[in-house]
Amino acid sequence: MNFPTNRNVTLLQTRGVAAMELPEVTTDMLFRIALDRYVADSYDYFTVAHAAEGDSFDITNGNGELIATESAFLYPGIYEDVWLIVDDYGPNSKEGLVVTILLPEEY
Repeated sequence: MNFPTNRNVTLLQTRGVAAMELPEVTTDMLFRIALDRYVADSYDYFTVAHAAEGDSFDITNGNGELIATESAFLYPGIYEDVWLIVDDYGPNSKEGLVVTILLPEEY
């Protein structure tokens, strides 16, 4: 995963997402997509991974525009929608960038 240089980055999961017991390969992919989108354009701070339908699931931006379709076999565990939010506390802050995976009802 490519982290921004000279920035603190914290990766978080809420209790609801932790209870889903997503495999590390899946959470790593979700964190990577959210962070890569934000680094490319800081207005892209909100990402949605939609519940798998069959052998794949869609990842969209906050406007519902398709970003990617991923394999549910390669990245298992997405059985309900999850949100990814990047909060930027500023380049000089201790917090830096905080990337959170959460369930919609946890917002």
